[in-house]
Amino acid sequence: MNRPTFAAIMLLPLSAAAAPSQAESNGPPPAFTAAAKFGGAFPGLFSGLEAAPQVQLEAGALFLDGRVDADLVFGYQQPPASGGGEDPRLSAGDYSWTIDQQIISVGLLGRYRFTPVHLPLRWYALLSPKAYLMQTTTTGESGGESLGENRQYDAELAVEVGVGAELDAGPGAALAELDLTLGGLAGKITGDVPSSSAGLLLGYRIGF
Repeated sequence: MNRPTFAAIMLLPLSAAAAPSQAESNGPPPAFTAAAKFGGAFPGLFSGLEAAPQVQLEAGALFLDGRVDADLVFGYQQPPASGGGEDPRLSAGDYSWTIDQQIISVGLLGRYRFTPVHLPLRWYALLSPKAYLMQTTTTGESGGESLGENRQYDAELAVEVGVGAELDAGPGAALAELDLTLGGLAGKITGDVPSSSAGLLLGYRIGF
């Protein structure tokens, strides 16, 4: 028996013993996922509201070996607006106003990874119908005197579409998303205005 053949025979038991431990170390793919995302909302592309920070928290389940996930998403943002004008009926002749809009969103999000999930960098697309719960507070001032405060409460439906990427980092993955939310608002204070906005989010996702 030549030496290469003898060496191969001697290594067979070692490789057989190592095979179960390697499969065991890989383990099954994660069944659930959770993520925290922080960034900015830019409603000024569609309305007079200004850019504002936003936060999103999501948790859900993974399917098709991690290629698809379905999540429950909660979000919060508070975009402001301000301006002024002239009115001859006022003693000062002009006035200023501010709008503070607090938005809580609740939605169902579907995410599809269109690159292989075993790669360290994965690209995906997302779709999320959501409900907007909004409180709009308007204040005014003229000549240093308050013109009062008005509040409006609304619940509206919207849909979010977006693209993103995630990169393996530590026990989870760092992510970046660019999204577009389309919706409308019909209120007594705001009138018929869009509640649409663009968003840029950075975050971290874990699977378990």
